[in-house]
Amino acid sequence: MSLESMLIFIVVFLPLLIIASNDTLFFLVLGLVISFSALRSIQNAFAKAEPKDVDTNQDDIEDVEDFLNFDLNKFKILYQISKSILLIAFFVYCAFYLNHPYLKMLNVIVIFYWIAVTRYHIVNKENKEYKNLISQLLFFFVNISSLILISFSVYFKFFAPVVVK
Repeated sequence: MSLESMLIFIVVFLPLLIIASNDTLFFLVLGLVISFSALRSIQNAFAKAEPKDVDTNQDDIEDVEDFLNFDLNKFKILYQISKSILLIAFFVYCAFYLNHPYLKMLNVIVIFYWIAVTRYHIVNKENKEYKNLISQLLFFFVNISSLILISFSVYFKFFAPVVVK
């Protein structure tokens, strides 16, 4: 095994295997990532922060794609689909810890949203943000709902008393 492939294994795949092998660690790590992402999106919605322009020219991107013989657009679409599927799996996992029907309905709405995002990226095959095509209010609602669901799931998983019937 070459040094580069061993380094990639240690830096990338080993932490992923450790996180995937323990459901509690998966829940905590992904819950923190989703929470921070939702908080950042909510802050950007209120602050109307403009994204920083990176001085990239379309010709430069095409030159890199030609040099590497790699389509960056397909890679971005694959990333969006993978992220959506991971979020769907996380919220399905959260559904096992939610006890109230209103929380379960909210969870179903969030799961349907991410299924729609996944379907959009599979069907359209172009790298556009799904949230730009729908109203910002729905995206804001999904972020708030995600924070609520993660909070209640953490409470019911770690702090709620176990009731034996």
